[in-house]
Amino acid sequence: LLKDAISAAIFYSTRFRIPLILKQVYLDPEQVDEDLVKSITTPALDPNALATFQSLYRAPGRGKLSVNDMMAKLPRELKVLLLWGQEDPWMSPKKADQIMRICDHQGLECEYVPLAAGHCPQDDNPEDLNKNLQRWIQTNFDGVAAS
Repeated sequence: LLKDAISAAIFYSTRFRIPLILKQVYLDPEQVDEDLVKSITTPALDPNALATFQSLYRAPGRGKLSVNDMMAKLPRELKVLLLWGQEDPWMSPKKADQIMRICDHQGLECEYVPLAAGHCPQDDNPEDLNKNLQRWIQTNFDGVAAS
């Protein structure tokens, strides 16, 4: 019951802080417009949104898996691409460096592409993100779908 009350308080208070939160993670605060805020707040208006959030908040083992644990579960043949915003205030480039060390240790084929972006590189720098993603797909999977 206490977890439900805490999660409800987090859920409802976050809705009012979304514009401020977005301005922290976007390189250009001008990108944080009404449409962006609405695209994030609208799902929270669904009648089942609070119950969904609470079920995630109460989920057993939530937050107990480390990056190492998750990376260890990846199949060795899986290729990994990290398109990482260098100005991300929440997930600093040190996290990408950590993941690359784990990739090396696990024997995974990983590529790290630093981008001039914040937490949302698909919005901050879509040109570079898409160019690198397309290059990586063509390099690693060209012809795979055809076979």
